Amino acid sequence: MNTAELELKKRRAQRAEQLLKDELIKEAFSAIDKACYNTIKYSKHDQESIRQDAYMFARCLDAFKASFERIIRDGVETFQIPKDINQLKR
Repeated sequence: MNTAELELKKRRAQRAEQLLKDELIKEAFSAIDKACYNTIKYSKHDQESIRQDAYMFARCLDAFKASFERIIRDGVETFQIPKDINQLKR
């Protein structure tokens, strides 16, 4: 790897760190997570499909966050959709 590639990789890592620590991004993820939790917590006993949807939405958010972090950190060239959503745990 030459000097220019190393510098590009260094800048990418710095930008990735900024994105992952960005308060707006963290706030958005937190709001979605909280909405899912509250939907599950406050749903009525006969609203099973609503709870299932909220649970799946929360799982998708976790998968998105893990994928987002992986792409930012490692680059889009290395990203692949996992066969199992549980592989996306950080």
